[in-house]
Amino acid sequence: MVIEQAMGVARRQGTIAEAFLAAFVERLKLDEFVERALKRHRVEGVAVATVARF
Repeated sequence: MVIEQAMGVARRQGTIAEAFLAAFVERLKLDEFVERALKRHRVEGVAVATVARF
């Protein structure tokens, strides 16, 4: 199963905001927040994407 989600910032916010958001999402995955949320809501058959390297 694929759960397509997206987060974004307005282009006018610039590359710093874009980098912050990307790092924030990767941190959530690294801290296993996403995995725990999936388990808490009994979502089965999905895997969290690997953490990107910056």
